Amino acid sequence: MRVQLSSSVLELEPGSTGTVTLTVFNDSSVIAGYNVSVLGADEDWISITGNSASVFPGESCEMDITVMLPRRFPAGQRELQIHVSSRESVKDFELATLNLLVGSFEDLRIRVDPPTVTAGSRAVFAILLENAGNAAVLSQLFGSDDEEALRYRLDPVTVRLEPGEMQSIRAEVSGGRPWFGTPMPRPLTFKADGVELPPQGAAMFIQRPRISRWMLSLAGLLTAITIFAVVIRSGFESVANSNAVDGDLIEAAIADDGPAGQTLATNPGTITGTVESNGGTAISGVTVEIFSAADGETPLSAVSTGSDGTYRLTGLSAGDYRIRANGAGFDTLWFPDSPTHAEADDIKVALDATEDGKNFVLSGQPASISGRVMAEDPSGAMAVLVVAADSIDSDVPAEAQRVEVATDGSFLLADVPSPGFYELIIEKAGFAAEARSVSVRGGQAVEGIEIVLREGVGVVSGLVEGPAGALGNVTVEISDGSTNRRTFTLTTEGDVGTFALRDLPTPAAYTLTVSRPGFTTETLSIVLDDSRSEVDDLRIRLSSALGSIAGRVTSTDGSVVGSALITVTGADVQRTTRSMSATGAYLIADLPTPGSYAVTVAAPGFVSQTQAVELGATDTGNDLRGVNAALAADTGTVEGIVRDDDGNELGSVRVSLTNGDAVFTGFSADVTDQLGRFRIDRIPPGTYTATFTRAGSSTSALLVTIASGLVTEQDVVLAPQASISGQILEDGIARAGSVVRLFKIEEFDTTVLAEVTTGANGRYTFAGLEAPQDYVVAVALAPGSSTLIASEIVSAIPGTAATDIDIDTSSS
Repeated sequence: MRVQLSSSVLELEPGSTGTVTLTVFNDSSVIAGYNVSVLGADEDWISITGNSASVFPGESCEMDITVMLPRRFPAGQRELQIHVSSRESVKDFELATLNLLVGSFEDLRIRVDPPTVTAGSRAVFAILLENAGNAAVLSQLFGSDDEEALRYRLDPVTVRLEPGEMQSIRAEVSGGRPWFGTPMPRPLTFKADGVELPPQGAAMFIQRPRISRWMLSLAGLLTAITIFAVVIRSGFESVANSNAVDGDLIEAAIADDGPAGQTLATNPGTITGTVESNGGTAISGVTVEIFSAADGETPLSAVSTGSDGTYRLTGLSAGDYRIRANGAGFDTLWFPDSPTHAEADDIKVALDATEDGKNFVLSGQPASISGRVMAEDPSGAMAVLVVAADSIDSDVPAEAQRVEVATDGSFLLADVPSPGFYELIIEKAGFAAEARSVSVRGGQAVEGIEIVLREGVGVVSGLVEGPAGALGNVTVEISDGSTNRRTFTLTTEGDVGTFALRDLPTPAAYTLTVSRPGFTTETLSIVLDDSRSEVDDLRIRLSSALGSIAGRVTSTDGSVVGSALITVTGADVQRTTRSMSATGAYLIADLPTPGSYAVTVAAPGFVSQTQAVELGATDTGNDLRGVNAALAADTGTVEGIVRDDDGNELGSVRVSLTNGDAVFTGFSADVTDQLGRFRIDRIPPGTYTATFTRAGSSTSALLVTIASGLVTEQDVVLAPQASISGQILEDGIARAGSVVRLFKIEEFDTTVLAEVTTGANGRYTFAGLEAPQDYVVAVALAPGSSTLIASEIVSAIPGTAATDIDIDTSSS
């Protein structure tokens, strides 16, 4: 075999696709098939299309090789090998080289932590620089402020980042501080060059004055405030520590005595994994440090997890390591789930190898939620923390914690599991329950929540029904812009579908929204005032939000295709049915709307067909009709006319097609109106050898290509049949009325194949003879006589007329 690429170089941008054509030539003497694979690339990146099943000797086939690069594919050149092997022998193969030239894109990101520092004349920041592009970046960092009042010292100033690497830089900012007055905010910016669009990170340096006004107060008051400030500062430091992002990484970056901004080496060994919360949510910004298995004090390097929670430790020599993950608000963990270095598992790293799947599951440190209830008399109010769940039937307990509000209106919910999403509800008899949605990070102290209590006596209640009766687990929400309440219809026997929203402030105009997946959403306007503070007779009906798809399946010629398999596939649903035998019609119902669906129709003997439809769109509605399919046959047809050299149509010619595995046969017609015509149906696509044979003619052979659903026209001309002719003589004179008989030589004098009587010129002819074949031409004594008076042996050759076979009877 020989192989050839349409181009040996393929230029691609990350995230794009490109195609080259591979041609395989069959230099052998037999029909051959080929297997094609691509070496040096992930199989998910490669798509190969084309027919290489049967290639005749001296012919070739073409296949399209499409390369689909992921977005983060490294820039530069990469060599791929196209491996083509024979299906008859794996030892028979060829290689072709394809060079990928991958373009580069820049994505350099910067983050400053902490974003705000309050200090005297000097502040220290950590700059986290991440290369999210696909090419190495050499970047230099700068600091600036509009007042030009600050000095900057960055260590290191210049960094080189490989694709996917993150690095921390220590930034020391200093400047003259005021003697008296209030703290002075100084906004500043850090900038990283080396890319076309340099990223910038904003920060704030708040400088405290040397002498504050409170220092001039009375000594007794100063002492009290000082003690109080120490206590408060200790508390805030604890909160700040628990909320620090990438704490260890930042401390390493800003430590005065540590190596700042150490760049990770680019060595063969690699460790990868993910970091998730115990709720299964990816955690970004977690510091993952790597240590020697023998030393748990000094990290060798560190990285931060990306937005998807993944990390990658590169540049590792062969050896045993242990890794640790710590993030703000989460418990520190050594891989896989140990609190100390001594109890951690070793990770053995080899050169040119990646240890993946080193995943962490971190538990959040307890959080807290505090605030104040604004009311003339908040005593007796309760602060209730409820887990945000999709329904009251959730497996998660609805109420997480309940505390009584202090007489001054303050409340504190401590030891709140984190991270999590909650609803904070303030309840008090005679007042409307007020709710706030609260999201807490690991170990976060959420403070400063203020909730105003309003007197409430309003009630809205009723029943929600669907097409089949009362509906449980329906979300019922009410809002007037200030008060927002939510509940669910009951699922308990006897109360299914009922709901009640109580303690609503009045007077007010509310919007009531009722919703459940699979049903339409209904919205009502309700006014509660002194004349009517209770609405308890609501009866709300939700219509089904399910839709259907219907159509008809036929062949391309319009005939019905029954029992075709119809598959409708959506995001979370798949339905199947079959078309009706008599009409080809089908219907698939109970499809969630709105939604995008793929409708695939398949039937034996036909090419499958897929089309995309939108269900529930404003212009189509929930019930989509006319989604028809006209299927093309997955086999083809060959037809044509057989003629002789003079253009005359020839009947009873045997037509045969074969690809080495299957044979299809037929005959040309011998009826007057279709003479010479032939047609063979239901031939699988491919290349075939077609042969045309008839007695006495040379066989004609040619290559025919069959395509699905198409008719291939192929006419052919056959050579004349074999024949024998001559003259019967007596003493050299034509003998009229002689009886001439034809025998096969092996059947001589027993079986007469043909008999003719000469005319006045003594001539005879035997046409349409089988050949090659030896015959005997004999002259009988008289009509009806079995006595033969003369004979001649003649060899008939296909397509050849044996003429002048003269026989003289005078010598008999």
